[in-house]
Amino acid sequence: MSRKSQGGLNYIRGNVMKIIICGDIHGEFATFKDFLNKQNPDIVLQCGDFGYWPNYFGNRRFDHKVYWVDGNHEDFYAIEHREKDEIWRNAFYMPRGTTMKLPDGRNVLFMGGARTPNFDRKHRTLGLNLFEQEMITQRDLDKLPDEKVDIVITHTAPIEFDIEEIKDPKWDRYDVGYDVCRDMLTVILNKYNPDRWVFGHYHAYQEGQYKNCKWTLLDRINNRYNNTWWLEI
Repeated sequence: MSRKSQGGLNYIRGNVMKIIICGDIHGEFATFKDFLNKQNPDIVLQCGDFGYWPNYFGNRRFDHKVYWVDGNHEDFYAIEHREKDEIWRNAFYMPRGTTMKLPDGRNVLFMGGARTPNFDRKHRTLGLNLFEQEMITQRDLDKLPDEKVDIVITHTAPIEFDIEEIKDPKWDRYDVGYDVCRDMLTVILNKYNPDRWVFGHYHAYQEGQYKNCKWTLLDRINNRYNNTWWLEI
């Protein structure tokens, strides 16, 4: 059975809306909020590494509704022990397999998770700032709903998306090409055949096409004027 978003979209009036998708935020909330105030979107969909570390960042609040998936750099202990999906005012965590119907009728599927790359993993401590829960599991896939999906929001990407040429030398071929989470996302790609797929994780910007699916890799947040880390749909 599909789990629907609890955030609610009934505050939007009419069919004209501004929907923005953002790449990794990594807790740079001051820059993020400045950007939102400038763009003034109706809905924000965020591709993971949002920066949910409540013991570090404290309680935040937003003036625009933000729907985010978990990346590999989140406090998964805090996620698992949250009281509700609205973890901060207007910031809604989207559990893996959650869907949300946009007011224009498009259906969005959210699936967080990715493997922390080797160059980063070696500097982290399991249970403190590295969590086994970062990995997509078969249990996550078993929760996928049986419904039409138009847009998929994830942190990493299916193996079919050709992102092998990441320019940053820190990303070796294992990190990019052999993350088992990418194989898990192939199941989603084949199940839904979506028209649109947007993800982050690699701190780069790329676009591509796989069959009928247009995909976009968004960069991490850098400044509010650079549009390689966000797009409007």
